[in-house]
Parts: sequence; C-alpha cells; structure tokens
Amino acid sequence: MSNSDLYNEIKNSLDIVDIIGEKVNLRRTGQGFTGLCPFHSEKTPSFHVWPETQSYYCFGCHEGGNIFTFIMKTEGLNYHEALEFLASRAGIKIDSHKITKSRDLYDIMNLTANFYANNLVSSQGVTARAYMKRRNLTENDINNFSLGYSLNSWDSLVNYLRKNNIPDKIIVDSGLALNGKTGIYDRFRGRLIFPVKDISGRIIAFGGRLVDGEGVKYINSPESEIYSKRKNLYLLHEARNFIREKGRSILTEGYMDAVRLHKCGFKESVASLGTSLTPEQAGLLSRFADRCYICYDSDQAGKNAALRGMYILQEHGLDVRVINLPDNSAKDPDEYLCSHSPDEFEEAIRNAKPLILQHIETLRPALND
Repeated sequence: MSNSDLYNEIKNSLDIVDIIGEKVNLRRTGQGFTGLCPFHSEKTPSFHVWPETQSYYCFGCHEGGNIFTFIMKTEGLNYHEALEFLASRAGIKIDSHKITKSRDLYDIMNLTANFYANNLVSSQGVTARAYMKRRNLTENDINNFSLGYSLNSWDSLVNYLRKNNIPDKIIVDSGLALNGKTGIYDRFRGRLIFPVKDISGRIIAFGGRLVDGEGVKYINSPESEIYSKRKNLYLLHEARNFIREKGRSILTEGYMDAVRLHKCGFKESVASLGTSLTPEQAGLLSRFADRCYICYDSDQAGKNAALRGMYILQEHGLDVRVINLPDNSAKDPDEYLCSHSPDEFEEAIRNAKPLILQHIETLRPALND
C-alpha cells in the first residue's frame, strides 16, 4: 500500500476529536469543539476542531491542519513517523513498511452481509419474513437497515465463505464461526440479522434475533480485531447527521428499539449494543450534540441502567434526560411505538426528566420505606 493509500485509510479510521481530545480539553460549541491552544499560552479558548472536515485551527496563533500535522507538531515526528504512529492507533499493521491492515475481516463482513441479505429475500427466508411481518417491518426496512437472515443450518455461512477462498482461521477470527469437535460451525443460525457499522459506515459485527423456536433471544458478534462493542453504537453512522441537525440523540438498549424509532421519524436514535453504556460510547455521542435522551426498558433493571448511563453521559459534558414511557403496558420504545403515535412519543420526550429528578424518582420506593 502506498503512503497516499495509508493516509486515506488512517483518515477514514480515526476521528480527529479523539486524537486531539487526548491532549486538549475540548468542549462542544455548535458544530465543532473548542479548547485552549496546545501551541501557545492562552486563557481564553481560541483553538477550534471541526469533526465534519476533520481539521483544526487556532485563531490566536494561526496554527491549523489535520490529524497528521497535529501529531507531527505535538509529538515532534516527521511525516513518515506520524503515519506509523497513527497507523498503530487505527489498528493498521505495518510490516517492513508494507501495510497489511485487517482488510480481510472487513471484506468478510461485507460478503457475509450480502449472504444474509440474499437469504432473507429467498425462499429459505420465509420464516424470517413472517417474523418481520408480525413486527411491522417492511421490504424497505431490509434495504434501509441492511437486514438479513442466517439460515437454520450449522454450516451454510462457513461453506459460503470457504467457496470465496476465506481460510477457516480468519472465519473464526471474524467471530462468524465457532470451533467444534468436528470443525467450525456458524455462530448465527435461524436469526434475523442486524449488521453493526462503525462510525465511517464499515460493517464490523452482527446481532442476531431468534425468529422461531426456543433459545437465547439475541446473540452478538464477539470482540475482534475490528470490533469493540464498548466503542461503537448501533445505527450511529445513519444517525449522526440527524443528531447534529436536531441537537439531540436518543439512546436505547436494543436493535429493534433503534430501528423502530428510525421508522417513526426519530432518526437521531442509536442503541448501546447490549452492553451497559461505556465512556467510549458517551464520547461518541458528545461529538454530535450536547443533549442526550435515554429511553431504556421501563422495568426496574432498565431504570437502573438509565441512571448509570446518565452519570456517564454527564461526565462527558452532555445534558441528559430520561424518557419515561407513559403507558405502563409498554416495556420498551419498540413496543410503545407499535401502539402509539410519533406525536405521543415526542410528548414523552418533552416530559423527559433531568438527571436529579430521575434519580429521585428511581429511589422513591426506598425513600418511602
């Protein structure tokens, strides 16, 4: 890979706010961030960072540039050393000056997503399509959310990837298959598939929802070289521009919650990938808007998780509110919006409680004891 190819790979893999934020205390202002300039002494912030253009500029000392010039100036590196430094941060391996990024894993993810998508619209996907119909998901949703279906088979995906000359070790390393006594076998079987993309739109993992029979309702891809659930949010790539436009994000727990909200016009919604909210995820949300609404499940576990998430988000400078669904029969946003209008959900947003009031409300049963 040439230096220009490496330059573009790094630029697409890293976010300038993350890199500069390690050295400068950045605060969101409008569409960008500001902080005290690292290149000259100042008391009033004049240093600006813009995520949209991946650039920075100081209106005081007139230093400006991109992620590469920033590392060169702050770390005292030349251009080639800065490339190697940032390549390491991006997970790009440099071997004898030849870049061997785990591109094969991204390629496998794209192959797999296409395989699952074809399964869903084929004659073998009738069970999954029946489930989609019961959940009021349409053919348009297949395209809009890149939905797919993993056949109820032990090795359909494994055989498909082998036919595409993918070695067994890489199939296992990608998290798409598991080692068994007689060989490797598919991780996802008989499930509606939700591809997970990183912030730049690359497929990095999958979630699978059981559509028939008994078993664990949801399973997810394991951690891999290209996927960390702590550092990603479901549908963030699709939602990020809407978050900027509306000045708010809506955080949910599950895939279907986020999908339902998008379908109902709340395209600023994301989901936390089946894990408790992490500081890394909070940092992602803080790049795009100053306010975050949490809409977790309405049971006690969901309320407690929302409370924990609120404090993590607040630590990242966000104004945090909790949406309490008014209908006690609805346990999550997906279920609520299947029987209520978007206007009613918008009203719930307007009535969302700020951190202190929500904390008191959550503790009320104990306070009354």
